Amino acid sequence: MPTAHDAIFTDGTQRASHTSPCPPHLPGEALPDDTPPGFVLLDAITRYDTSGLTAVRQYSRTPAWHAVEAMAQAGAMHLRFLGDFSDHAFLLGITDCPWPETPLDGCCRIEVRLTALTQGAASYDMTLSLDGPDEVTTKQQTVGRTVEHAVRWVGQGAMLFGRVPYDNIYREAVLAPRYRRLFAWLTRSCTA
Repeated sequence: MPTAHDAIFTDGTQRASHTSPCPPHLPGEALPDDTPPGFVLLDAITRYDTSGLTAVRQYSRTPAWHAVEAMAQAGAMHLRFLGDFSDHAFLLGITDCPWPETPLDGCCRIEVRLTALTQGAASYDMTLSLDGPDEVTTKQQTVGRTVEHAVRWVGQGAMLFGRVPYDNIYREAVLAPRYRRLFAWLTRSCTA
C-alpha cells in the first residue's frame, strides 16, 4: 500500500498527508459555482493522504441513507485524488452497510480507508460515526496527547469503486476541472 511519502502523481508531484479539525457547519458558505444543487453531501474533507480520508457532514433530522451516499461520494473523491483527477470514478457496489432507522443529527465523520487498488477498481472500508452526547467515549492519540470525545457509532461497511478514462460521455474537459475545484473547496480547512 503506498504512503503519503511515496505517492507520485501523473504530473510528477508528490503529495503529503493533510489533517485539520472538524470545521463548523457554515450553511451560508457556497459550493463552487458549477456544483449541481443538492448533489454534494460532504461539508469538508478534514484529512487525506494516499491511504484514505476523513470527511464530515452536519446533519439535522436527515434520513440515514444520506450518510451512505456521503460515504460513496467520499470514496469516489479519494479514488479521483489518487488518480490525479484523470479518470472517472463511480460506485460499483456496497457490502455490509447497515444504517439506523432514525434520522441523523449532529456532525457525522466518514472514515475512508483504501484496502485494495488496481488499474480499474478500488475497495474501501468505510466507518461512519456521529458526534453525540455521552454515548461512547473514544480516545484518539495525536502528537503526544490523547483527545477524548463522545461518539455514537452509526455504521461501517465496504464499498467497491470502478474507474475508467474519461470519454465522450464523461468528458474530461468538464469533469476533471470540476472535481479538482470541488476537492480544493472540500479540503479548504486542511493544514499541511
